[in-house]
Amino acid sequence: MLCRKKVSKQTSAKIEAVKNWPIPTSVKDVRKFLGFTGYYRRFIRNYASIARPLNDLLVGISTNKSTTRRKPGTPFVWVQKQQAAFDELVDNLVHPPVLGYADYKLPFIVHTDASASGLGAVLYQLQDGKEGLLLMRVEA
Repeated sequence: MLCRKKVSKQTSAKIEAVKNWPIPTSVKDVRKFLGFTGYYRRFIRNYASIARPLNDLLVGISTNKSTTRRKPGTPFVWVQKQQAAFDELVDNLVHPPVLGYADYKLPFIVHTDASASGLGAVLYQLQDGKEGLLLMRVEA
């Protein structure tokens, strides 16, 4: 993350991991990528519009874990529009938003998410009517 006045960047290893994210070759890969990027959606302007071509690959797919079969006539096809969406989301993730300073007179908002393989937390405040990002932390 970049911080106003003082520069504080994400570790280069984490940025490299996102830059080198493999291109999805299956529905499962697309779901993993969208799950990861979806956590940061509030910090990616027009996230839903950007991710739409990737979500289109999931149309007709059951979310039931016992079956991942596609409905007939809906093959998994990765074309330029999916590649462009993938590249744009990766670019947004490796060029993080500018972090703001905390205003201790305002309430803080914490958003967390955890799974068996990782933990994420975001701290922000409503400043001048906008969500001001103060801190992001991800552990895998």
